This record gives sequence, C-alpha cells and structure tokens, in this order.
Amino acid sequence: MNTRTETSGFCNNCIHFLSNYNLFPSTPASTNKRELFVQQFSTVVYILLSICALTLPCVYVLYCVNTEPLYVQTMGSISLDQYYQLQSHSPTSLHCKCSKPLIAYKSFVKMEFHFYEICSSYFITDDWIKLLAINSRASLFDNDFRKTAAQTFQALQMFCTWSKTLAAHQIEQINANEYNAAEMSSPADFQIDIALELDRLRLSTKTSFKFSLDMIRKTTHINGLFSALKTNYALNNTSVTIAPQSYNDCDCSLSSYCTQQALMYSGPHVTQSINIPGFYHGCTIIEGLFRSDLRCLYDRSCLILFLSRLTFPAQGVHWKFPKPLSRILPHNNVSVEILVDTLMVESWYSAISYGDYFEQCNPTCSYLTLENKWKYNTVGIIFIVSLIIGSILPVLKLIISMITNLILFCIRRAPNQVAPVMATIHT
Repeated sequence: MNTRTETSGFCNNCIHFLSNYNLFPSTPASTNKRELFVQQFSTVVYILLSICALTLPCVYVLYCVNTEPLYVQTMGSISLDQYYQLQSHSPTSLHCKCSKPLIAYKSFVKMEFHFYEICSSYFITDDWIKLLAINSRASLFDNDFRKTAAQTFQALQMFCTWSKTLAAHQIEQINANEYNAAEMSSPADFQIDIALELDRLRLSTKTSFKFSLDMIRKTTHINGLFSALKTNYALNNTSVTIAPQSYNDCDCSLSSYCTQQALMYSGPHVTQSINIPGFYHGCTIIEGLFRSDLRCLYDRSCLILFLSRLTFPAQGVHWKFPKPLSRILPHNNVSVEILVDTLMVESWYSAISYGDYFEQCNPTCSYLTLENKWKYNTVGIIFIVSLIIGSILPVLKLIISMITNLILFCIRRAPNQVAPVMATIHT
C-alpha cells in the first residue's frame, strides 16, 4: 500500500512539474494566469520544435544518405564458398564479371539419353531381320504379316538408328554452344537459362525430325508411289491392272492412314487367320508400324505363337530365341508413332554444374561495404546534432522568447474589461 501511494505521489509531482514548466518567465515573475499560460504554451512549442529539429535530420541521414553508394570493395579470384557468403550478405549490391565473355556448354553440362528397350533388343538386329526376310519369300497372302515383317522391323531399326544419331548430334550441338558470361549469373538464373536452352534445342530437334518425316509420308501418298510389297496397291499380273488396297473399309488411294490388325494365315484359306496383337498392316510399312504398339514383343505366349509360324533354316542365318522385352511401355497401348515423336528416348538426363561454370568464369566481384557507410552516418549524425544544439536551438529559443514578450506586452496594454453589474431595486 505504501509503494502504491509513493508511486501515485511521484506521478502527481511529475504532472505538476510539467504543467508548470516555464522556459520563458518574465522579470519580475508574473502571477497573472493569462501571462503564465502564454509562457507555458511557448515552452511547449519550443520543446516540440526542438524535437523535430533534432529528429528529422537524423532520419534523413539514416534512410536517405544511406542509400547512396559510398565505398565499393573489389575482390578477384574468389572461391565459390566466398561467393556464396558475399551473396548472402550483399545480395543486391554484389556484381561479378567473368574473366572471359563466352563459356562453352561442354565445360559445365553433361547429357545422357536412355532409349526405349526396343532400340537395344534382339528384334532390331540383322540376324532377326534376315530370319524374317527368309520367311517372307514363301507363298503367302499379300496381307500376311510374315510378308512384311522383315521390312517392319527394318523400319523400326532405322528409327532407332536415326534417333541415336540425332541424339548424338544434339549433344554435339549443345557442347558447341557458348554461354554469354559477360556478367556472371546467380545460381538460380544460371539453372533457369541453361534448362531453357536445353529444352529449346531438344524441341527444335524433335520438331525438325517430325516435319521431315511427315513430309516423306505425305509426298509418298500424293505421288501415288507403288509399294513393291503391294501394301497400298494390288497388281493383277494377268490383266496388268492395279487396284487400291482396302483396310477396314478405308481405301489407300484416298488415304494413306488406312490400317488393320496384322494377321498370319494358318492355312490356304483367308478364313484361317491368327491375329498378331500390337501390330498393324497399313498402306505403307511406316503407317502400319506407326499404328502398332509392339505389345506382342512383351508377351511370351504371343511371341511363341508368332515364332511357331516361322520357318528356321538349317544354315545361313545365326539366330537365337528372342526374349520378350522386360520393361513395360510408359503408357498402355502407346503407339510407335508416339515413340518416334520422342526420338525413341525414354528419358534424358542433364547434369548442370554451377561449380564448373564458376571455375571457368573466374569472376571478379564488387560489392558495397555497408560498415563504412554506417560509420560515416554515425559521424554525420553527431555533427548535425551538435550543430543544432549549439546554433539552431538558441536562435529558436530567442525567436520564441521575442514572440512571447510581444504577446505579453499586448496583453498588458489591453484595457481591463469591466462587466456591468445590474442592481435590483426593491420597492
């Protein structure tokens, strides 16, 4: 209870002191309430103006002068760890320039391509294709799959070879490219720039390859080229006439995209046929292959059924029993056309090393030393505060004192106003 009373008394004393604090007393001291009010009001004005005069210049020095670069520190041949430290301390003021304007991609980019399993399987080897070619010489119906199987797998071999060649060419093209290194890129910007460039090159390669292939397919159909395998037109040897082939009510003379399920005939009649899952017969070898999804090559029972209809020569061909493909395709029933559109590449891996790029860059970095700036600002604040206290505040006090005395003079010269008193007369 005593402590609370003492605290309350102290607060009351402080309030009384502040309310009666007077920096501009008159001589002799006045007891007039109006004059005391003017003097105390002038004191409050002086204190507020003094606070503003001291605060505003300090704020200006801290937040305005501090934004101007004062001292630039330059460092050459720094390590990658030093660069990361500088970037964490001065991310906005750090600027680095490489010792060379251009840096070859091959010094910091490594690329690998992983092709679909079919491109490394026994099914695209010369021995397998020779075995199928021997069986195609037998007396077969024109739309028997064995008649065109050798050319189908040869086309598949061709696409795998083209894809590997294009992939190797793409790696050479990337290695030959040079990265603009006039201004060293940050790790984030570097990764984005290189990833975009790799995607651009990969897309341009796929687009140009697909454009060339589509041009060949369209030119073949428009010119009406006759297939020696009679896949698009049937030749009548007796009357020397040709008739367009038809697949699923689609005429090859009208469209080159006609296809039907690949068949093998088990007897002399067309009604005795066996479907080959995953393979199609079309107006051209390429169209039939593009529609196919190769699912039979992943199924052991389907593969055995196909092999059971082949004839194996006693000599002349070195062949072995092909194993089914072990891995599954990325999606169910994905066609060969989709595989070719991806350049037969199942996945591609790119390793982008910022450390190797930094080593080739060998940068010289400059940054602002904030410590020197703060030291400068501290000295500036002390100087400004001393200047204000020593010169501006006395002048301000003198001006307010003169204004206060002028107001008091006017108050003293003003005539006293007497309020009229109304007398009441009793009668």
